[in-house]
Amino acid sequence: MNNAFTEWFKYQFLHLPMLASEHGENVDNLLMYVHWLMLVLLVGWSAFFIYTIIRFRQSRNPRANRVGVKSHLSTYMEGGVALVEAVLLLAFAVPLWAQVVSNPPDAENSTVIRVMGRQFNSVWGGPAGGSECGG
Repeated sequence: MNNAFTEWFKYQFLHLPMLASEHGENVDNLLMYVHWLMLVLLVGWSAFFIYTIIRFRQSRNPRANRVGVKSHLSTYMEGGVALVEAVLLLAFAVPLWAQVVSNPPDAENSTVIRVMGRQFNSVWGGPAGGSECGG
């Protein structure tokens, strides 16, 4: 799946940063799949909305129909969306998470960084479990 369109979509259209980690390709692919799903949802639900606006306009149906929709098309579409989201979660996100957390690098092979945060003029930072707080 490493073709020119995929590269353009990820780095030019989505403006994802260039790869800087060994798991970056998997994360970028997951983000690309989620964006494709959102695009399909946008097109599908927009088409369904326009269809219902035209189908049930007042000039065609001057009196309200109290029975409602008899078709289960919208229910099936919602089920399909839930199924695709479950596939994204179970087939891509969970294995990616498991791959990242199952093999952490040794302390001498890892890059250690210190993160500082400031909120309401208080500074937090320090070893895990013993954060320093000062103003």
